[in-house]
Amino acid sequence: MVALDTTAEALTALPPARALAKSFAGELHLVSVEMPVSPRGRDWELTQDAYLDKRKRELEEYLERSAAPLRQEGFRVSTEVLPLGSTVARLLEEVAAFQADALVLYSHGRSGLSRLIFGSTAEELNRRASCPILVVHPPDDPEEPIGEL
Repeated sequence: MVALDTTAEALTALPPARALAKSFAGELHLVSVEMPVSPRGRDWELTQDAYLDKRKRELEEYLERSAAPLRQEGFRVSTEVLPLGSTVARLLEEVAAFQADALVLYSHGRSGLSRLIFGSTAEELNRRASCPILVVHPPDDPEEPIGEL
């Protein structure tokens, strides 16, 4: 299972997940948790339900774009948008439901005050998950290319 959060950096979790799936002839399950985001621009004109539906479609499209190259390589790939809620709780529920052998995710590498305020999803998952966790960290060199679609 690979947790993606729609940032370009999160895509750096795909190469190691791909390597694991290839080594173990496994399936890849790409997931993203719906997040509360305020509407911008013309989205303010939408009702709450219409806006949430639009956001869900955008997440579904993002996951499908992420899955397409893997499918072209012959991998079995499923995608799922997980319902709005605690990221950690939703991912743990999906690990159990999917019976994931491993969870791969990107760490934003927060430290100091931002880590205190936002916490560490990777750290919490590492403590509570029923499967091994592979955390992909930001590159040391900011010029190093990150994952791409």
